[in-house]
Amino acid sequence: MQTLLYDVRGVEYMAIYDTTEQHTPLRKDLSHLRPPPPRLTDKRDIFVGVASYRDGFKCGFALWTAYSRAVHPENVFFGVVDQTLDDDIACVDAYCVRALETWPNEPCKFKSQITIDVRSAATSKGPTLARAQLHALLGDQEFGMMVDAHVQFTRHWDTLVIAEWAATNNEMAVLSNYPFGYNHLSANATFDGDYGSHVCNYKPRVAANAVIYYSGILISQNFERPLLSVAWAGGFSFGKSHAWRRAPVDPYMNWVFYGEEVLHAFQLWTRGYDLYSPSRHGNVVFHNWTDDGHKHRFTDNVTRLVTQAEHDREETVAYNRLRLMFQQSFTGDVDAREIHTYGSGRVRSREQFFAFVNISTTDADEDFAACNQLHFVPYADPTELEALLPGWRFGDASENDDNLKLHNLRGILKDTESEILELQRVIDAAHHKQAAGFHETVDDELETQELAMLREMQQTLQKAVERNSHVVDGLGLRLRQIPAPSNPYALVLWVLLIGMIGVFGLWRYLGTERKRRSATYTKLDTMPEQLA
Repeated sequence: MQTLLYDVRGVEYMAIYDTTEQHTPLRKDLSHLRPPPPRLTDKRDIFVGVASYRDGFKCGFALWTAYSRAVHPENVFFGVVDQTLDDDIACVDAYCVRALETWPNEPCKFKSQITIDVRSAATSKGPTLARAQLHALLGDQEFGMMVDAHVQFTRHWDTLVIAEWAATNNEMAVLSNYPFGYNHLSANATFDGDYGSHVCNYKPRVAANAVIYYSGILISQNFERPLLSVAWAGGFSFGKSHAWRRAPVDPYMNWVFYGEEVLHAFQLWTRGYDLYSPSRHGNVVFHNWTDDGHKHRFTDNVTRLVTQAEHDREETVAYNRLRLMFQQSFTGDVDAREIHTYGSGRVRSREQFFAFVNISTTDADEDFAACNQLHFVPYADPTELEALLPGWRFGDASENDDNLKLHNLRGILKDTESEILELQRVIDAAHHKQAAGFHETVDDELETQELAMLREMQQTLQKAVERNSHVVDGLGLRLRQIPAPSNPYALVLWVLLIGMIGVFGLWRYLGTERKRRSATYTKLDTMPEQLA
């Protein structure tokens, strides 16, 4: 059990929290329902999206800390919407300067893993639009992260954040919070504290149709697991990249700054995603909160890009769009383009969301902090998630466990097939090399024997591949026809059998190679030139 202290309208409250209970729905008759377990494979590449507004120097530093401190920098891919004016340093140029100092023998190492969308800062209409533009830069990476341009990463951040995400025990988890400042980092770029950042409170509102936004952070002390939350924060978020594809940031929010984070939390949550504040183990991004008086802001463009009156109208139309999505009252024009694409999802309802986050759309006095113990809210319609996650069905834990095992075994079988095919490729290459290098010098009788051995070996492996393909095809059919395996031990035996075939083929190959080399060296009168 942990406690959290928070304040609502000048009154202090204490919340008691147990993270082992957060996936148990509040209603006892639904207590058997759980979110889908995480699906982790060897594919652990990460897309990091950064929207930078005239912040090239700090942006370049952020990229450098990400690559220089990652365990697997080869798996890190950046997408940067870089909004600059003529005299500004570009984010990638600032990165390359630091990269050359760190890796002097490689000009701008990892630059090929950075995709830049260069835009004029003079046309910027706010961070929401820039974040929406990041989606076009997303590749096929397994994970997606979004951070501000003025952050730095901790040492080993890439493995730490994936482990933290997996600790949610939820495939639909999105980690998010307001990061701590640079001063919380140790000298060796690690975090040694026993606390985390948790967002759960709101700024007081004067009316039910007023904009909803968060009021800062609470300190979560000694939390060992991620903490179920109501908040999405633009400064840091991390989850599977299917969250980016299924819940894209709204590109029609001109000039919107306040309220965009609650809107994206709404988009994610109603599409089946759950938000979590990282535990003390998951603080991997730290924010430069200082203001030296030289920060550039998109509001500089209010009268540079449009007139004040045009700005005010565009901003009102965008905020009315937000109110329309939340079904709040509004007056004036509204931009309703693609409202169904960027509005509420179908997995959970709008009403469920506002009940979960403790916000009223009819009476602002009923708003209250969502800092107490939170519980997983079952999906109103899990159809989309069941299609997203083959083999998983909402509501039957035992069936899901068996289907997940089948899914993993199918992956093992495919890997084994690939290994056998690769072994055959190696043997083919060895045959061609042998035929080219020793054709004229090896005795005809010996060559005939060796070729016969190779043909026999290839036939054996080909049969193994054909059998393995049959097993994989059969398993695919089995997965489509039955909800759970009738005999999971049989699948394990299939895997072992295929592995034994591969080992047997390799043993045959090595044995043949040993005999060939022994015979060849006794038959040759002179050493071939290519081996001399």
